Amino acid sequence: MNAINLVRSFLDVATPGPGLDPDRIRPLLAEDFVAEDVLMGTAGADEFVAKIRHAAGAGGGASTEVVAVVGDDEVVAALTRFRRGSVLVTFCQWFWVGGGQIRRQQAVYDPRAFLAMRG
Repeated sequence: MNAINLVRSFLDVATPGPGLDPDRIRPLLAEDFVAEDVLMGTAGADEFVAKIRHAAGAGGGASTEVVAVVGDDEVVAALTRFRRGSVLVTFCQWFWVGGGQIRRQQAVYDPRAFLAMRG
């Protein structure tokens, strides 16, 4: 699977919406996968999957629209939009791919809407 298709598969199963499936995330990630995010960071694929599983159980009604995915064999960028009720957050996500798995993800976005949701 090429890097762009790998990232699309990840987005299909790892982002809020009807396709969210934590059980299908792990095989897409390298053991030493690192996620960097304004509000969340993880070190290791299992920790990331556990956080996604927890977030999935925290409530429904959210969806993610994948606007664009572009890249090459090693670096892929995805523009996505998260929506829950009236909250809309646009993400730019960068993925580094190697050995047929995602090795690193960095998400860039304005977290103010998420902070307001938390109260």
